[in-house]
Amino acid sequence: GMTTFVTLNDGNKYPNFGLGTWLSDTGKVQAAVEYAIDIGIRHIDCAYIYKNEEEVGRAISNKIKEGKVKREDLYITSKLWNSFHRPDAVKKGILGSLKDLQLDYLDLYLIHWPVEFKAGVDIPKEEEIDQCIDDVGHLVTWTAMEALKDEGLTKSIGVSNFNTKQIQRLLDNCRIPPAMSQVEMSINFNNKEHMEYCFSKGIKVTSYSPIGNPGFSNGKNSVLDNPVVKEIATRLKKPPSNVALRYIVDRGVVCIPKSVTPSRIKENFEVLNFKLSDEDFKRLDSLDIGVRVCDPKVWGKHPEYGW
Repeated sequence: GMTTFVTLNDGNKYPNFGLGTWLSDTGKVQAAVEYAIDIGIRHIDCAYIYKNEEEVGRAISNKIKEGKVKREDLYITSKLWNSFHRPDAVKKGILGSLKDLQLDYLDLYLIHWPVEFKAGVDIPKEEEIDQCIDDVGHLVTWTAMEALKDEGLTKSIGVSNFNTKQIQRLLDNCRIPPAMSQVEMSINFNNKEHMEYCFSKGIKVTSYSPIGNPGFSNGKNSVLDNPVVKEIATRLKKPPSNVALRYIVDRGVVCIPKSVTPSRIKENFEVLNFKLSDEDFKRLDSLDIGVRVCDPKVWGKHPEYGW
């Protein structure tokens, strides 16, 4: 795979393909990241809440020690969890991730969700939501994110799972605009309005669950079983997953498919070796059914729950 880069609004560049680590089994992540780096993947998408950053850190550290890569060749993303939105906690959040990842700086740090929880609670039980909701305000958190960039703890800052109103509120008030919006996006849920909004504001977009996350959705409405996807895949002699990923890449969106299986990681990376015809792209672009895979409705009581 030949990685191409997107250029962010702060002048930094970012590889358009990375390895996702969400829902990756503990015990398998380190080997997956080492393998990914071995085959040329340079962008790893992490988060505090995935509870596997220590393993990712060991993998990165091993590969740097081996001389396989230098730190500056890598692009490492992490995310500020919901219970670290208070300004004094934001720095604590990034420092915790940096320690686990064994890094001095991140390349991209995102606010993981627009929803705020009180300190000390990672994921509240449904019956506890009411007392766990915090009211910090995105602008307060964002000012603390800007300070992380000023300090060089992260090269770029952005958001994840924010809606366009929430992003616009940041743009209207911020000193440093978000460089990236990471959202769910796949053939089934193409999130076109969000993408077009972000592009119009100079914000780049990353797609998570770009294959629709088959493991998470119990195979319902599987992207990979879609007859159009299968027909294009057969004709191009590519796995259906490559067609699903290439759709994302051809939109100018960064994709971060998650896998811990070496053969699958390699297969996904090969998405960079071909392009879809305009006609095939248009057909795929018309398959949206508006169904999210990742929708924690249980947080719906939070006033900033975005959907």
